[in-house]
Amino acid sequence: MKRKLIFALVVAFFLVPWTAAYAHNVAKADTAPVDIQPAPSTTQPVFNSYSNTIGGVIPGDVFIIDCSGSDVDTEFNLYITNTDDLVKSYRYINLQIGIYTESGNGAWQKITVPSGESAADFFITMQDNQVSFSLPGGAKYKLMIDKGCFNRYPAVKGASAPLPEFYLTAG
Repeated sequence: MKRKLIFALVVAFFLVPWTAAYAHNVAKADTAPVDIQPAPSTTQPVFNSYSNTIGGVIPGDVFIIDCSGSDVDTEFNLYITNTDDLVKSYRYINLQIGIYTESGNGAWQKITVPSGESAADFFITMQDNQVSFSLPGGAKYKLMIDKGCFNRYPAVKGASAPLPEFYLTAG
């Protein structure tokens, strides 16, 4: 009985999806710093990845970006840092990145271009593992995976698949 419980806990540990997010700020001398924080683990995207499957990604937050202390546009670069590990387990991973801004009442809405239309979506993949974009100062933003898909190779018995690790730079 004890062995079955330990086995169940080990299996659950390896099947629970863990996404990692890292951030890096670059502050210029003439501007206020931009604060980048990884999203809480409870709101991060979920990859239910099993051996030899095609699957989708449950949407979730990746980073919270606070540009409210700056009045200038800031350039950002988002990277997937562990593509060397991902290519061993996945045929492809395609992720749609959405950028949301915090409205006055604390709700989040997708950013818009000056004409009032929704801003273009960004896509990040294992093959094209970098996305660059610019955000105006004076607001708080949320970087989110809106949707995504993947195709996983057959797995070696007992092996777990890595999940994308993200890195965001400002400046």
